[in-house]
Amino acid sequence: MGSPNGEDSIEALDPVFDALDHVDVDAKRCKIVWPDGKRLSIEESAARLHAEHPEISRDLIETHVFGWPGGCAPESYTDEQMEEFDQLMEPWLEDYERRRSARGT
Repeated sequence: MGSPNGEDSIEALDPVFDALDHVDVDAKRCKIVWPDGKRLSIEESAARLHAEHPEISRDLIETHVFGWPGGCAPESYTDEQMEEFDQLMEPWLEDYERRRSARGT
C-alpha cells in the first residue's frame, strides 16, 4: 500500500465496515458485540479485524472502528432512545480518545 493517508484509508473502509455491518454495540458496557457472541473493546475489535486483514494497518483499522459506534444506533430509535444512546456513547468514545492519546497514536 502507498501512503498512510487518503488512498489507504479508502481501501480500509470496505472490509472494516463490511465486518461491522454484522456487529452490534452494547453502549452500557462499552463493547462491540460480534456475531459469535464475543464482546470486544474498540482496540480488541481492531485487533480482530487486523488479524483478518493484515494488509491493512492496525492503526487505520482502529481509527475506522472508533468512528463506527457513534453512528450505529438503530433507525427505529425514538428521540428519547437516541438521546440515551448518545449519552452512553459519549463518555465511552471520550475515554477511548484519552487512552489513545496516552499511547501516542
